[in-house]
Amino acid sequence: MRVATANAYDSTIELLAKRQAELAAQQERLTTGKRVLKPSDDPVAATLAETAANRLSRIQADQRALESSRTSLQQAETALGESGNLLQRVRELMVAAGNGSFGPSEREDIARQLEGLREQLIGVANLRDNAGRTLFGGLGGAQVPFVDTYGPPAAGVVFGGQRGQAAAGDTSLPQALDGDAIWMRIPRGNGSFTLALDPANTGSIRTDVGQVSDPSLLTGADYEISFAEVAGQMQFTVFDQTNGVPVLSDVPYVSGQTVSFDGMSFRLDGNPADGDGAPISCRK
Repeated sequence: MRVATANAYDSTIELLAKRQAELAAQQERLTTGKRVLKPSDDPVAATLAETAANRLSRIQADQRALESSRTSLQQAETALGESGNLLQRVRELMVAAGNGSFGPSEREDIARQLEGLREQLIGVANLRDNAGRTLFGGLGGAQVPFVDTYGPPAAGVVFGGQRGQAAAGDTSLPQALDGDAIWMRIPRGNGSFTLALDPANTGSIRTDVGQVSDPSLLTGADYEISFAEVAGQMQFTVFDQTNGVPVLSDVPYVSGQTVSFDGMSFRLDGNPADGDGAPISCRK
């Protein structure tokens, strides 16, 4: 079969155009550094690339969220450290106020300093992060979480935020802390049990807050310490009020001694009178 000259010419032109297109595509790949420039180049590779791009975008968003959370938590940690310094200063002023040589002017000056420290502490509790969020606002709520109120129906500082905080996931952390749990829920006693003094006491008995010496021995029962003078010797008895049994009986009292039983220990000081008592309440 004879091939016409025009047909051969058209085939050559078409082949040259195809080669030029391939050359241009290769040059574009070299310039961009990408093998797949559009989905039609390689549909499977394009799908995988899109999936990887979406995953990378999510990772970058998580990294930004983690960085923001870390910054907020660092600011909260700094705020808590500052509050500790303020409370230490309050303790020092309270000890200084017990100076018997102080007159009304010195005590008034201490009172004003305590008021200033109180206002600073409330300011620390209401701090905000760089994004304007309250550090201790919990799950949200009021713009100012802690409000200083006077008179009925509330007195003192109240928490106006929403209790709780966002749960931490695998790639995220809360950006605000539960201010109610941090600032308002003050544990009673040492957090495990509370020593109190009977208001009817006539002596000068006093105790420290106590401590848990062996958690495995705690019973959760309530106790009562009673003092009695027997033959000129002051003694005390510890009675388990929950189970109705004595724990320690007729123990000679010595000021400054440490009393231990059922995984608890505490110090007794002072001079109790006959019939004085000290209840011990344990957390259930």
